[in-house]
Amino acid sequence: TRIPASIGLSTQIVTMVVFWTFDAQTSLLVIGLSLGFHGFGVGIMLASLHRYVMGTVAEEDRGPAAGVYSMLRFVGAVIGTSVSGVVLQAQLDAGLDTISAYQETFVVLAIFPIAGVLVAQTLKENGEEQSA
Repeated sequence: TRIPASIGLSTQIVTMVVFWTFDAQTSLLVIGLSLGFHGFGVGIMLASLHRYVMGTVAEEDRGPAAGVYSMLRFVGAVIGTSVSGVVLQAQLDAGLDTISAYQETFVVLAIFPIAGVLVAQTLKENGEEQSA
């Protein structure tokens, strides 16, 4: 779990850095490939985290646990989208042109997967003691 989660989060960091380098001449192919790479990382990370969470819950509690897990994941998505919009608007209000505002926003957004990689290092692997 620790390794796939860290790999998935690391791909998000790399993608944010790649997005940071985009300018007005960046081709749609490069943007599309970067988005695909980001989605690949998200898939690896979410699958391993879901497996980890469900593996720590007693079988009779897995239905409610899956519901709470999904709810928290969606809340995180809403908060992340909101924070992204606020950061972007702050950059635009500071007088940055649109491309620069997006670039600065991607740098700020890279902080979250960096924190996630650090937290992922605390996950216990199979065979290690897990608390239920």
